[in-house]
Amino acid sequence: MKRKNILRNSALVICAALIPLIVIVPASCKKEKDPLEINASPGTPQLPAQFYSYPSGQNALATLGRVLFYDRNLSLNNTTSCGSCHQQRYAFADNHPFSRGLFNGYTARNSSAIGPGSSNSFSPHNRFWDGRAANADTAVFMPVMNNVEMHVFDLNLLPPRLSQLSYYAQLFQDAYGSPEITVYGIRHALGCFVDNLYSFNSKFDLNQMDALAEAGEQIFDGKARCYSCHNGDNFNGYQSDYENIGLDANYSDIGRGRITHDAHDNGKFLVPSLRNVEYSAPYMHDGRYNTLREVIDHYDHGIMDSKNLSPVLRVIPDESIDSLNINMNNNSFDWSVFPVVQMGLTELEKQQLEAFLRSLSDPSFITDPKFSDPFIH
Repeated sequence: MKRKNILRNSALVICAALIPLIVIVPASCKKEKDPLEINASPGTPQLPAQFYSYPSGQNALATLGRVLFYDRNLSLNNTTSCGSCHQQRYAFADNHPFSRGLFNGYTARNSSAIGPGSSNSFSPHNRFWDGRAANADTAVFMPVMNNVEMHVFDLNLLPPRLSQLSYYAQLFQDAYGSPEITVYGIRHALGCFVDNLYSFNSKFDLNQMDALAEAGEQIFDGKARCYSCHNGDNFNGYQSDYENIGLDANYSDIGRGRITHDAHDNGKFLVPSLRNVEYSAPYMHDGRYNTLREVIDHYDHGIMDSKNLSPVLRVIPDESIDSLNINMNNNSFDWSVFPVVQMGLTELEKQQLEAFLRSLSDPSFITDPKFSDPFIH
């Protein structure tokens, strides 16, 4: 609040200097707008007469979470919502390398996609690129409190603010059996909505891939080594949580290492889900790649060597692993003794691989009304 006091003191000095003009220009000194005032501009959310059916069956709770997710009144100055940076049409990512926060500052990392594998309750992974949140309930308030993103520095400000909005009493009543608005209720409902972002209607799921995509699946599983990390139903891995994929030889962002304080984790980032990856460009934690082809080219011939580079991206003969009696998740072993892989994909193989990645797209996910912004009428 120091900045606010400075502004007010400056205004007093200016007003004192202009006392003779006050009669002529009575609007010279306007009262500064309270940043905690409710912003009525979003209007009343438009909700169906009956709750949508969410996968978890917690329909009233997820509906409340949906309204909270898109309500700009959850930011300090009422300009930014969770949905500002996680937009449905981009698979709940942002289409810019970094997102703008409430004071037009930029986030430090690309807004990662939210959806199947990245957030739902069946995912074994933590949240965010560095895995700093163990679950959705923990994750949802981190952007709300972040000084760049939404900057609600005291979560106890939220219940009295939201109680001034006519639509929340009934939503909380439906979700919790009481109209009382609580910090826990806000957190839990947001987490429930995020955990309900499921998507299983892609061509891959429906067994409708064309010949090009089918050939690309073979490249994905084999020559391109994608499946080594992006395995499981959501293509976000069940064996590997964080990997260093050779984006840089020297890390400007140490990623997971910032959380664990383990040097072996420097340069490692969460293995994201590849579902709906077609929609969520730009790619990587810093949004450096604009297209899927650029990502494919990185793995094909752009991998940078560093001490923590994933063993998956090195040429390690099977006999070496057997003779050394080591496993691929052994952090104590110096994998840098093995060379970086050169995949050597042909142009056709790149086209096939990209076609397979696009077959993981679910158009219904980015248009489904139960995931959409209820304030857009």
